[in-house]
Amino acid sequence: MTANELKKKVRQLKKQEIAIRSVYGLVPKHLIWHTYFSDKALVDLSVTYDLQKLLTMDHMNRKDIFEAFFLAVYIQHYKENGFSIASTYDATLLAKLNLPATATIDDIKSRFRELAQKHHPDKGGNPKIFMDLLAAYEGLKSNN
Repeated sequence: MTANELKKKVRQLKKQEIAIRSVYGLVPKHLIWHTYFSDKALVDLSVTYDLQKLLTMDHMNRKDIFEAFFLAVYIQHYKENGFSIASTYDATLLAKLNLPATATIDDIKSRFRELAQKHHPDKGGNPKIFMDLLAAYEGLKSNN
């Protein structure tokens, strides 16, 4: 992907956020896009993913970044419109437990128990994997 193609793509993302979050044609004052991306310069330290960083990533990594961006946009949209997001969990932590974004606390507990038995050091499992699972579980549990 060239720099111009990437610029065009991040500008599309900005337009999509505006379309999602605009209410009665009013554009929100603060866009999530401004913390993630910039289309002004190749290197921009004021954003998380400047064009240079995005250019060095492969397609799958960029796709993951764009998905995380849209997740943040929709969460913000839900907050602004009074929808409850109490049951929304961190997608990264859910992925560590191989759970979908729609997982409930019962799904999380059940999956953790299953993986903990498999990876617990006392049962011949890898301590590093077990600690990662435990950290993910604790992070998800604290969100509840």
